[in-house]
Amino acid sequence: MRAVRRFAPLFIAWAFISLMFWGWIFGFLTDAPAANKLTLYADAEVPGAVQLAVLLEEGAGSGIRMAQVHPFTYAMMDSAGLRAADLYLVPEHDVETYRDWFAPLPDELASLAETLDSVDETLGLLAWDPDTRRGLAPEWVAYPQERCWLLLGRESLHTGTRDTEALDAVRRLYERFPAD
Repeated sequence: MRAVRRFAPLFIAWAFISLMFWGWIFGFLTDAPAANKLTLYADAEVPGAVQLAVLLEEGAGSGIRMAQVHPFTYAMMDSAGLRAADLYLVPEHDVETYRDWFAPLPDELASLAETLDSVDETLGLLAWDPDTRRGLAPEWVAYPQERCWLLLGRESLHTGTRDTEALDAVRRLYERFPAD
């Protein structure tokens, strides 16, 4: 019994190190680098995150190996990851709060849905209208009772002029869930 007490801290340390090691291995094998990953953060619950991620992956093209969809609460401890997202679903009252995170909407996407216009640029596309109960993936996203917007990430690797994978995914979303 005395030997068990003496080695108990060693056993606990071994178990902790083992869990950390295998967690790192799992993450290494299942995650993709940012250049090959498309991320959407929603300021709402997303019960159909897997289905939405599959649709984004299909629409993004060959450069994207993985798409992830998370609610904002998923990144509470990692604001850098949240800021580097490719796409955002944000309720109208929070648009100004996160305004610095959003890139201007390219003109080629403006015809997909109603746009959110700022003083000097177009910011996003209407993703949910509570009056008509129509929007992007309404069965997969628990939208609040206000208008929500799909916005592009300013720090995204996939919304620029050279890599447009996120823009392709947005087109695919609006083909699947037309605004009209």
